[in-house]
Amino acid sequence: MDCFLNRLAPVMEPINRLRARSSLSGHNEAQSPGIFCLGLPSVPTGPANVRRASNHNREVFMPNAVLPVCALIWILAIVPPASAQSGAKRTPEQIKASYEAHKGDFDYLLGDWEFTAASQEFGKFRGRWSAVRLDEGQILDEYRVVGDAGETYYVTTTLRNYNSALDRWELVGADAGTGLQNMGTARRVGAEMHIEQKFGVTSDKPSIWKIRYYNIRPDSFSWSGDRSTDGGKTWVKDFQTIEARRIGPPRSLGALAPAKKP
Repeated sequence: MDCFLNRLAPVMEPINRLRARSSLSGHNEAQSPGIFCLGLPSVPTGPANVRRASNHNREVFMPNAVLPVCALIWILAIVPPASAQSGAKRTPEQIKASYEAHKGDFDYLLGDWEFTAASQEFGKFRGRWSAVRLDEGQILDEYRVVGDAGETYYVTTTLRNYNSALDRWELVGADAGTGLQNMGTARRVGAEMHIEQKFGVTSDKPSIWKIRYYNIRPDSFSWSGDRSTDGGKTWVKDFQTIEARRIGPPRSLGALAPAKKP
């Protein structure tokens, strides 16, 4: 409130002068039709609006320009300062605490998995999914759809990295030949992980997915994805679902460029 009053003071000054000059004439503001402006007496809005002050024998003009002033006051009232809009910067202690609290959010995905899936576009299919922790804590995983004879129908790689300054996970998917365009963010929500990610950004059918990992257990998890192809205006619920079963233990990948020779 104090911040708002400080911003309001320069705008109120000319109106207060007009009110003071008006009071010299004994004019009753409440009896005059006009505009109510942020708790001020009604401001007459007729042409010229000449008032004669009997004890000064002079004219006081209140032009219609007072209307933009009222509008400005209302704008100041409802628009917060830029500093308030940007939010407070997180302290190093908060950033460190966030990292410690969330660095293991995707640990359940580490290891090797078999999965069965159902898609509203492709029907039922199956595949393999493997994830490793990199030396600095990032999660690298490969998702592969396979056929009965071991042939690969589709494969994609995802890098997941926690951003402690923004308190969220950030992801990028990399299909061969498509660059690094399929960006997403993730957060832990209770016992689930929730992701929003773009797919097919460089294709003629880009989409946005809202993904849930749930029923997370040491040897299994469930996955569901809602899809939008119109920029998030409409969504198809459970466009794809996955049930995964562990076939290999969690694993990590050591430093690719170790500080010391092996």
